[in-house]
This record gives sequence, C-alpha cells and structure tokens, in this order.
Amino acid sequence: MLSNQVCKGLTASLSTASPGRIVQILNTLDFLESSCRRLEGELTARRNATVAAPPVLLKVTPEFGRAKQQARQSISKLVNGKLGVLIEGAHYEWMSSNPLTEASPYMSELTFYLSNIMTSVLSGLDDETKENVWSNAIPCISEPLLAFPLDRQVRYITAQAVKIYAADVDSLVDTVDRAGSHAVRERLGNLEQTKNLMQAAIQDMSGAETEFYDSERSKVRFPLVDRAGGVELLTKYVSIFITITRVMLIYIFQ
Repeated sequence: MLSNQVCKGLTASLSTASPGRIVQILNTLDFLESSCRRLEGELTARRNATVAAPPVLLKVTPEFGRAKQQARQSISKLVNGKLGVLIEGAHYEWMSSNPLTEASPYMSELTFYLSNIMTSVLSGLDDETKENVWSNAIPCISEPLLAFPLDRQVRYITAQAVKIYAADVDSLVDTVDRAGSHAVRERLGNLEQTKNLMQAAIQDMSGAETEFYDSERSKVRFPLVDRAGGVELLTKYVSIFITITRVMLIYIFQ
C-alpha cells in the first residue's frame, strides 16, 4: 500500500503542483522515508534478539528516497522556468543616454521573486535543498546577463548603458548576499568581475585595458572573466569613444 498508493500518488502529483505544494510533498516524503528506516531498524533488532539474521529492508524505503529527489528537481524546474520568463523581459538600450542608474524593472521583479520564494515558499526546506535550488537558479540568470552585452547585434556600449547594467548585476548580487550562501555567491564571480571590467572601462579606458591585458594584474582583479569576452567588451566601448571623437572632429573642421 505504501508503495502503490502513497509513494506513487505523491510522485504523480508533482507534475501539477505549485512550489509550495511540492515543499509539502517533499517534507511528507522525508518523514515517510525516515519512519521506514526507523521501522527497518526496529524489525532488525527484534529479529536479531532471537537469531542472527540479515537486516530487514523495506522495498518502499528507497522509493521514498527517489521520490524526494524527483520532488527537488520539480522545485528547481518550476523556479528556473519562472526565472526564464522574467529574463525574457530584459531589454537593454546599449546606446542609452538615460541618466537613471537604478535596477531595470525586470531585474526588480526577478530579485523580488527570488527573495520571496526563498524566504517564504521554500523556507520549509532543509538547508542543503535550498542551496541546491539556489545553485541551479543562478546560472539561469547569470548566463543570459553575461551574454546580453556580447550579442553580435550590440556594436557599441555607452557609459550610461554600463551603469544601468551594473545596477542590475549589483541588485542580483545583493539579493544572493542576503541569502547568506557563500557557495552560491561564488557562482556569480564571473558576472560580477565582468561588470567590474565594464565599469573600469568607463572610468579609465587606458587603465582598464592595461590591467586586463596584463596577465599578472588581470589574475588579481579579473581572474574569472572570459578573455575573449573581455576583449570584445573593451573593444565595444572603445569603438563608441572613437566614433564620438571622430564625429566631433568632423564637426569642428567643417
């Protein structure tokens, strides 16, 4: 009955359950698995009280364990799916002259979702499971963020666009920092250092190039930045600088 009705019934409901409901199912599965293991121990002890015998193993115990793993995967799938939808709303004007430097609307919604689901809906999970959800979620955000400025259609990047992009990255980093997971925080290293390189370029292009192209100095400040990607980002900002300079010179000498 435990296998055919309880375990299979709970597993079947995972496909249509909300994250909150899956947490409840996961906790139930954990309780049932632990109870089965305690029962196995008690039955084994009683049997060994009269004669030495192999340990008693219930067929359903590992089934509950596999169902727990499936529940964890279901939570990550739902969270990552929602994050994917939010990321699709991202839009950067790379030639922007907008003076605003606050996080983009999509990033504000994304970080609110992350904070809310981790501190309320998923608060009933054990620390290991919560960290796994975080670890699976971060690449769904960081990888698109890294790809946006490197898109082939992005030819030039203005200083103001960098500031807006940096505000989004900082907002994400702050949200992860509040979660207090050092391991998850480290997974944002590449994104944060790439953002730092872009900020360095708008502050002092010559200094940023010198620091990035010097292998020893780059290992200190930008060790996680993709080399080819970093070169491309610097080139895009240099290109807009040169273009504006040329336009000004043409205007002056007309």
